[in-house]
Amino acid sequence: MTQFECDNSKPCDELGEVCIYYLSESKNLVATACVKKFEVFGVKNQTFKFQDEVDITFARSFAFGLNPVSIAEYQCCVDKKVCTAIPQEGLDQNCNAHETDADPEQAINCITWDEADRYCEFAQGRLCSEAEWEYSMGKLQEPAGTVREWVGDAG
Repeated sequence: MTQFECDNSKPCDELGEVCIYYLSESKNLVATACVKKFEVFGVKNQTFKFQDEVDITFARSFAFGLNPVSIAEYQCCVDKKVCTAIPQEGLDQNCNAHETDADPEQAINCITWDEADRYCEFAQGRLCSEAEWEYSMGKLQEPAGTVREWVGDAG
C-alpha cells in the first residue's frame, strides 16, 4: 500500500501548501504530496513607497502562486466552460497554447487580461494589484527573463 503524504482527512500543515493528487494515465491515484504553491506575504499594516511617488499601506496579507499558470491548468478552466478557449490560429507565432507539441506544464502565454482575470476567479483567487506586484518583486527571486504582466488594476 502506498503511503500518502496528505488527503482530505490529513491536510497539509504549512501556510501556502496544498495537497496535490497525482494520477496515472488511467486516472488511478498514484501519490499525493504537500506542495508549497503560494508565497504568502505578511504585509498587513506595512507601508512601502510605490513607484517612488505614493506611500501604500497594505490592509491585509496576500499570496502569490509560485508557478505561472500552465497550459494544462488553463485548459482545465476551458474544459469547465469558465475560461475562453485559446484560438487555434491567428495568434502570434510565439504563443504556445495552440501548439500541438507544447509541454502542457509550460506556462501559458498570449492570453488577454480578461482571460487571466477569469482564470483567477476560477482558481478562487484574483489578479494582484500593481502595488502588490511591485512589493512582491522586491521579495521574490525570479529567474532571469521571467515576464509576468497582468495586475488587477491594469484592466
